[in-house]
Amino acid sequence: VKGLLSFAPREETQPQLEPVQPPAVRVLQLQTEQAPRSEERHARLQPVQAWTLALEVGGRLAERPVANGQAVPAGRLLLALDPEPFQAEQAAAEAGKREAEAALGLARTELARLQELGEATATKRALDQARAERDRALAQLAGAQARLRQAVYRLA
Repeated sequence: VKGLLSFAPREETQPQLEPVQPPAVRVLQLQTEQAPRSEERHARLQPVQAWTLALEVGGRLAERPVANGQAVPAGRLLLALDPEPFQAEQAAAEAGKREAEAALGLARTELARLQELGEATATKRALDQARAERDRALAQLAGAQARLRQAVYRLA
């Protein structure tokens, strides 16, 4: 009997729910008004990003078409340095290179002349000095070429 009662369906009672009251709502009637198209306010704006401009070379500022705080599109010129000192530096470097080339040509000619005379006429010391002069002229030419490359780079 006990087993039969345990399988018998039970009557379950559902809890009674209280009825829900709707929330109170206020209704407003909207009116149309004239509003100003613009309004003046005083404020301080901070940029999202700030950049510091630093140049690889120093010089006198020749052109600055962009003001502080102005929005700048990509590719726009921000400033330009006066090219005259850089052009003068390049001209001096070119002259130094030509001078070094001339000195090298003279040293090579002198060495060739001494080598043609042979060891019988030219002393070993004179040949050594001519070779040293040629090597010094080669080094001066290399330095002049480096100064010229640097001047061209600074002008670009």
